[in-house]
Amino acid sequence: MKRLVVSFLILFMFAFVNPINIKADSFTMSGCPSSLTKGKEFTITIYGSYSGGNIDVRIDSSGDITKTSGQNNTFTLTENSKTKYITYRADKTGGTATITATITNGVSGLPATRTCKISAPSSTTTKKQENKSTTTKTTTTTQAKSNNANLKSLTIKDQDGAVLKYTPEFKSDTYDYTIEAESSVTKVSIEPSLEHEKANYVIGDNINEELTPGETTKIVVTITAEDGISKKAYNINVNRAALKADATLKSLTISELSTFKLEKNVYEYDLLIDNNFTELTIKAEPNDENATISIIGNEKLKEGSKIKILVTAQDKNTTKEYVLNISKIKETTTAKVTNDSGKDPLVIIILSVVALSLITSIFYTIKK
Repeated sequence: MKRLVVSFLILFMFAFVNPINIKADSFTMSGCPSSLTKGKEFTITIYGSYSGGNIDVRIDSSGDITKTSGQNNTFTLTENSKTKYITYRADKTGGTATITATITNGVSGLPATRTCKISAPSSTTTKKQENKSTTTKTTTTTQAKSNNANLKSLTIKDQDGAVLKYTPEFKSDTYDYTIEAESSVTKVSIEPSLEHEKANYVIGDNINEELTPGETTKIVVTITAEDGISKKAYNINVNRAALKADATLKSLTISELSTFKLEKNVYEYDLLIDNNFTELTIKAEPNDENATISIIGNEKLKEGSKIKILVTAQDKNTTKEYVLNISKIKETTTAKVTNDSGKDPLVIIILSVVALSLITSIFYTIKK
C-alpha cells in the first residue's frame, strides 16, 4: 500500500510539474512601422494558431512610444481568438522603439519570440564601390521636421511705439502674461521672436481693435512648429485703466497780472486790468495731462467782459469752467496848481508874526 501511494505521487508530479509541450502552427507579428512621427499611431497585430492547447503571450515594449489601446501586457491566443491588436502612439519624431511578443507556455516547433524594432532615421551616407572604375553611391534620407513651437522672446508696444512692461518675466514655458496699461493706451502691437526659424506664428484678430477702457482684452499668439502638428498658445491680457474724470486746473498764470494766484476749488475771479489791455496772456495747465482746455472770450476786452476757461476731462463727460470777470482802471484828470496853492494859511500868518517881531527888535536896538 505504501509503495502504491509513492508511485501515485511520482506520476502526479510528472503530470503537473513538467511543462506542456504545445506545438504552434503559426506565430506572427505585423504592422511594425519603419519610423516614428510624433503623435502618429500605429497598430501591431499578433496572430497565433495552435495544436494541443492555448498560447500565452507576453508583450514587452520600450523606447519613444506609448500604448494607447489594446490588450494587457499578457494575453492568451485561443482557437476562437487567434488574433490580438495593440495600438501605440509615437512620442517623438525620429525616435526608436522595440516591441517583443514572447510565448510563455513552452511552445515547440517555431521560435517563441517575435520582435518589432524601429530605428532612428540614418544620416546621409556615402558608399564607394570598386569596379573597373570607382563610382560613388549616395543614399539620402529626409531629416525629420522640428516640433519646436516655443517663443524666444516677446516685445509689446503701445500705439506710440513705447515698450509696455508685462508680468511675469518672459520664459518660453510660461504661457500667460498681464499688462497694466494706462488709460491713454488705446492699442498694442506684439513682436514675437521664435526659437526655431521655420516655425510660424499667428496673432489674434483683435490685435487691431481699440482697447476698451476699464476692461481686459485677451490677445492670443499661436505658434505652429515646422512639423505642422505641434502648437503652443501664449496669452497676453491687457488691462486698460478706466478714463479719468479730472477736469481741474493744476496752474493758471496771467502775464499782465503777476500777483494773480489760482486757488483750489475756486472757479470765478475778479480781475482789474489796465484800460489799454484788450487781451490777456493766459497759460493754463490741467491736473490730468489727458484733459483738454479751451479759452473763450479773451479778445476785445472791456469793462464787464468775461473770460471762460473750459476744462474737459479724459472721459469727455466731466467738465469744469473757470470764469475771469474783467474790470478796467478808469482815467483821472490832474488839476494844474500854482506854486502858492499848496501853502497852509496858518503857516503864512505865523511866518508873518515872526518877521514883524524881528523887524521891531531891530528898530528898538538901533534907537537905543
